[in-house]
Amino acid sequence: MKETIAALQKEISELKKQVNDLNFLNSNLTIAYNVSKIGMWDWDVVNNSLVWDDQMYVLYGIKKENFSGAFDAWVSGLHPDDKVWGEAEINLALEDKKEWNPVFRVLWPDGSVHYIRATGKVFWDDTKKPIRMLGLNWDVTKEYETEELLKNYNHKLNEKNKELNEFTYIASHDLQEPINTITSFSDLLLLKYKHQLDDEAQKYLTFIKESGLRSRTLISNLLDYSRLGKDRVLETIDINTKVENVLDDLSSKITSSHAIIKIEKLPVLKVYPLEMRLLFQNLIGNALKFIPKGKIPEIHISCKEMEREWQFDIKDNGIGIPEKYQDKIFAVFRRLHDKNLYEGTGIGLAHCKKIAEMHGGIIRVESKPDEGSTFIFTISKTLK
Repeated sequence: MKETIAALQKEISELKKQVNDLNFLNSNLTIAYNVSKIGMWDWDVVNNSLVWDDQMYVLYGIKKENFSGAFDAWVSGLHPDDKVWGEAEINLALEDKKEWNPVFRVLWPDGSVHYIRATGKVFWDDTKKPIRMLGLNWDVTKEYETEELLKNYNHKLNEKNKELNEFTYIASHDLQEPINTITSFSDLLLLKYKHQLDDEAQKYLTFIKESGLRSRTLISNLLDYSRLGKDRVLETIDINTKVENVLDDLSSKITSSHAIIKIEKLPVLKVYPLEMRLLFQNLIGNALKFIPKGKIPEIHISCKEMEREWQFDIKDNGIGIPEKYQDKIFAVFRRLHDKNLYEGTGIGLAHCKKIAEMHGGIIRVESKPDEGSTFIFTISKTLK
């Protein structure tokens, strides 16, 4: 008898503990729902009885005494444009043809519109007749308003970019016409009246022609910059092959300068092929160009895999870049040297920066004057 009583007391004690645990969990769940402002509802489909918790009235902007507790009362709170669709979604869920997790609009009595995300679970009897539906509602108005603002902003931004591209093309074309005229007539004057002009006049005409040619090159480069990435398509390519193609293009400079180029094994990646070729061409071309007179260029190209990206290093033994200019050289038309010392328009590194960013990466330089430079750029592993 004592053993039976002791066993019952132990069982009662365990049941009390389980009840306390359940009460504790229920309290925590209630707190979580209150904090997250999630409303709960229970619909008795057979008797058309709809029970809401307090948060549901807050979500629908109505008072408890104004709610009849029927399915029609829920429908009446929907935005007029969502009522037919909302009922259809419920019916599909009751027929077990579709999960019920829509986003719909609620029209409050004050006329304001709120977006509600919902989820529900239907229960059926043995004959597959729906008898009950339980679910949750929560307000997602801020998320939808933010999303709409972003959509509008992106649309306007795309329109502005389109206008800018059209303007750039038209402006570049219109600017090149008078420049072409200037350079052409400079050539004609030098050719036809060469013997009638003194050395000073010929010198001035030559300056006019050279300035026109430089302006035309600048405009052409600016147009290329604006079009960069416009029709881009990702492809999986062998970077080794891409670099070899660039070296073939630069073979004349490589041969004449006796350049020593070392390339470590490079990966196969998904990139924008044309832009990637231009990136390597600019960086290797600069390494060949910005070298002290009489010095043999030495270029080392390597790559290492990081957690979220690939990092490429292109190291040279050139003239180097002072630290104060290292953040400025990637700007459009930024030149550090006289054009008579080193040719170029100053837009190549701006191209490189834009291409690196297109690939979800960055580009930077580590350099000291007279000790060479290492250009470092990254390519994201998550390009789509």
